[in-house]
Amino acid sequence: MSLGFKHFELLELLQQRNTLQEVMRKTNLSERNIRYQIDELNDELKREYQIKFNKNDIIWENNFNSLNDIFKDLNKIFYSYSSLERVDLIIFKIVLKNEPININRLSIDLEVTKPTLRNDLKKAKLYLEKFNIHIIQQENSIYNLEYNKLDLCYFLASYIDKYQILTLNKIYPKRINYFYKEMNETFLEFFEESYKTLEKLKRCFNYSISDNSFNLFLSFLLTVIKFSPEFKDQINNNFYKNTIEYKKMISKMSIFKENQKIIITDFLIGLSYTKSNPLLIFGNWINIEMEIYKSIKKFSQLYSIDLSKDKILLNELINHIKPMLYRSSKKIFLENSIYNEIMDLYEKLFYSVKYSFENLEKNLNIIISDDETAFITLMFHRALKRNTSNKTVKNVAIICNYGLSASKFLEERLNEVFYIQNTKTYSLNDFYKSNLKSYDLIISTIDINDYSENIPLIKVNPLLTEEDIKLLKNFNFKKQREKICFDEFINTLENNNISIDKKNLKDIIFSNFSNFFIENNKNENENLSLIEKDLFSEADCSNLSEAIKVSCYQLLKKGYINEDYIESLLSKQSLNNPNLFIGNQTILPHAIGNNSVFSTKLSFLKLKNPIFIKNKECSFIITFCTDRKTEYVDFLIKITEFFNNPGNEENILTLPIEEIYNRIETL
Repeated sequence: MSLGFKHFELLELLQQRNTLQEVMRKTNLSERNIRYQIDELNDELKREYQIKFNKNDIIWENNFNSLNDIFKDLNKIFYSYSSLERVDLIIFKIVLKNEPININRLSIDLEVTKPTLRNDLKKAKLYLEKFNIHIIQQENSIYNLEYNKLDLCYFLASYIDKYQILTLNKIYPKRINYFYKEMNETFLEFFEESYKTLEKLKRCFNYSISDNSFNLFLSFLLTVIKFSPEFKDQINNNFYKNTIEYKKMISKMSIFKENQKIIITDFLIGLSYTKSNPLLIFGNWINIEMEIYKSIKKFSQLYSIDLSKDKILLNELINHIKPMLYRSSKKIFLENSIYNEIMDLYEKLFYSVKYSFENLEKNLNIIISDDETAFITLMFHRALKRNTSNKTVKNVAIICNYGLSASKFLEERLNEVFYIQNTKTYSLNDFYKSNLKSYDLIISTIDINDYSENIPLIKVNPLLTEEDIKLLKNFNFKKQREKICFDEFINTLENNNISIDKKNLKDIIFSNFSNFFIENNKNENENLSLIEKDLFSEADCSNLSEAIKVSCYQLLKKGYINEDYIESLLSKQSLNNPNLFIGNQTILPHAIGNNSVFSTKLSFLKLKNPIFIKNKECSFIITFCTDRKTEYVDFLIKITEFFNNPGNEENILTLPIEEIYNRIETL
C-alpha cells in the first residue's frame, strides 16, 4: 500500500481532535476522499488504532508519540513523496553531503524517473539561488554545488529549524509524520558529532530567548561547528563585544574563533527581542523607527483612531520588526505561522495592516511576508481593543471572594494608586445578580466564567502587585495619582523633628512601597530640548567627512558625544545608509551610539556651498545622537516631514542661521 503526505496530514488532524467538517475544511477534501484515505490508512494501522466513522463524524481518540506505536510495520510502508517533499529531500541531502549529484543513482534512491528528478532539480536550483547556493551541471548526469560557507550556514540554519526541534538534551522532528521522520534520520546521521560538541557548551547558555529563536540559534551553531567557516572581521567589532549577548554567553564559547563569535553574536542579537536599544544592530535604525511610526499613523487614519501614542503598540512593533528585518537580510523564513487563523478571524484587519506598511516596505526596500503580517495584525488587534474600550474610568466594581478584610485592602490600595470616583465590592454571587451598566471597569481577584458584558474585566492579585498596576495603567483613569518624592518626604519628616534612619527607611520604602514613591522629583523629560541655539551653525566644507566633523564640533565640545561617535558617523555603514537623505538637499546622519553618546541632541549645519553626495546636492546636515533615554520620535517625524517639503528647503536656504533655528524650534 502506498501512503503519502495527505494520509499523515489526516492523522495529525485526527490526533488534534478535529471533527470531520474541520478536516474537510483544512484539507480541502471531500468526505468521500477522506473516507477513501481512512480505508487506506486502516490497512496499515494496528487493530487498536483503527479509525472509525460514527454517522457523520470520525471516531479516533488515540494519542501517539511515534509512528511505530500505531503502524503494523513502518518499514514496509511504501511512501509516495510529493513534489515539494522530493525537492526538500534532495536539497537536504545534497547540501549536507556536499557530494556531486548523480541523477542515475538519486533517481533509484528516491524511486522516481529521471525526467521527474530533473524537473525536481530545476525547482531546487531556483530555490537555492535565492540563498546564493548554486547547482552547476558538470556532465549530462552529474551536478555540483557552489557556495560561500557563510551563506551555507545561514541557509542550513533556517532549513534545519524547519524540520527539527533542538534542545541541549534532545533532538526530534517538529511533526510526527513519515517525511519528517526521514528528514530527522538524515539530520542525525550528518550532525551527530556536531551535536556532541554543542552539548559541551551547556554551561555557556545564560541568556533569555524565545523557544522558536533558540531553536534557530542552536541550528546555526551546529552549522558553524560542522563547516567551521572563516568569517571576515566585522567593522563594528567593539559594538558586538560590548553587548549583553556577547558578555553573558558568546564570549564563553571557547571552541569558536574570535571572528566567528562576532557573527554568532550578530545572529543572536538579530533574532532576540530586546527591551532596550532593539534596533541598534541596524545602521539606519532612526529611519526604521520613523517608518514604523508613520505606519501606525496611516493605520490610525483608516480606523479613525489615534494609536500613535500607544507605547505598547510601538514597542511591540519595534521589537518584532527588528528580528523580522534581520531574518529578511539573512533570507530566513518564519516558521509556525498563524496566517490561516488570522485570515479566518481578522481578514479585513490583516489587509488594513498590510496596506499601512506598504511605504515601510518601499522605503526600507524589504518585503513583509503574509506570515509576518499575521503577527503584526495581532498587535494592532490588541491596540484597537485597548483604545476603543478606553473610556474614562470613574466607577469600578471589585469582585473578591477572600473575605471583608482582603476586599477592603484591595479597595484601599486601588484608591491609593488611582483617583476613582466610586468603588463597590461584590461577592461572586452578588456580582451575578447585579446590574453592571453603571461601571466602567470590573476588577476581580478570581476567574469569572460565562462573562459576556462589554465592560472590561481585569483579574488581579488581592494584594495588587506591581504587574497589576502596570496593567491597570493601560486604562484611562480620570487622573492617575502621582508618586511621592522620597527626598521631599524625608525633608518633611526632618522639618517636623522626626528622627529617622534615612538609609534604612529608603530601603524599606523602595522594597515594599515603590508604587507610591520616586527617588527624587527630577523628571527625565523635564526641560528636554533636542535642539540648542549654539548647535546651529554655518560653514563652508569641501566634502561630506569634513561637514560631519564640523556639525559634530559643538556636540563634542559640550560633552554630548565623544570621538568614537564621530568615527561611527564616518564609517562606511553609516555613510552608505540608503535613507541618508530626508529631503532633496538635507541629510540626517546617525550611527550606533554604544557608550559614545551621553544625551539626545540634534545639531544643524547649513553649508555655504552645497557638496555632492551620491550625485545629489546637499545643503543641510542634521546630525542626530541619542542615549535613548528620552522621547524623540515625534520631533524627528516633524523634522523629516518639514524637509520632505521642497518649498521649506528652498525658503530656509536664504535665511540666516538664527532665523533657521527659530523656524525649527517652533516645529
